[in-house]
Amino acid sequence: MADNEMTCSEYAAEWLSVADMDLQSAEFLLQMRPIPIEIICYHCQQAAEKMFKAYLVINGADPPKIHGLDTLYRLCEPFIQNKKDIWDEIDDLNQYSIIPRYPHELEISEQTAKNAIANTKTIAAYIKPLCNQGTDNKDDR
Repeated sequence: MADNEMTCSEYAAEWLSVADMDLQSAEFLLQMRPIPIEIICYHCQQAAEKMFKAYLVINGADPPKIHGLDTLYRLCEPFIQNKKDIWDEIDDLNQYSIIPRYPHELEISEQTAKNAIANTKTIAAYIKPLCNQGTDNKDDR
């Protein structure tokens, strides 16, 4: 954890706050012309990554310094009682952790950016309530 005096709930709240900023940034950027599609997709991947890391923190785990959404979700799964299939959303967003950093590696469109935002919102609708349940059910460490 970043600060030994910070509780798991506080640390997770920081992760979720930055995840919210990433998603809000993606939505804001969608209004620009020309649309910075790669940057939108990157922010969406980052938002999902930070949500998974918040969920790990709320369950007492130190989030690894990795970016793969598939790996992060697998690390979250043991803590989740009622699993939901979000693998399609994860697979879609996972490609945006690195590829948008390299120009012309992806052929993507405005619809791609809209789909990335929708997929991020689906993950948020699933993971954020789990984080809130975790704060209700866990003692702060």
